[in-house]
Amino acid sequence: DLDNISQLAAMGKTADIILDFSNPSTLSQVEAYVRRTGTALLSGTTGYSDEQMNRLLALGTYAPVLHSGNYSIGIAVFQRVLQQISTTLLPDFDVEITETHHNQKIDAPSGTALMLRDAVDPKGEMTTVYGRQGAVGKRGAKEIGMHSLRGGTVAGVHTVSFFGTDEEFQITHRATSR
Repeated sequence: DLDNISQLAAMGKTADIILDFSNPSTLSQVEAYVRRTGTALLSGTTGYSDEQMNRLLALGTYAPVLHSGNYSIGIAVFQRVLQQISTTLLPDFDVEITETHHNQKIDAPSGTALMLRDAVDPKGEMTTVYGRQGAVGKRGAKEIGMHSLRGGTVAGVHTVSFFGTDEEFQITHRATSR
């Protein structure tokens, strides 16, 4: 919480590593602490802007920094599988990503959903389309649809769907706790 984060300003180096799974609003305090103490940082915070992510990664000049939007072994396997199958299925298949989280989740899409998108399209050659509504016209050839659902206490469900001519292929990862 923010009260605990503000206490960092008064603290010296008290640990070997910081585990930060908070939210982007705490970045300035975490950043100041790492710069002042040289404490290593493992970050799982998602929802950073590009500018904030650059600041986070720049902390690597002060201390070791590791960041991931998800540390689940299942998601790591999911990413690897997507990297392998995407080269076979694209460009003949359309891709849609759906992610579901609890109703208190702040960022959308989730960091995990963005990681999965990047596994499908590692060179960033496709356009991400966030949701679809109204008369948007036909789907573009190099699009990845991204859909975020929020409700209840869902820890996290991520599905990547590949839609081809007369066939569909889906992979889902379901987490039952954070």
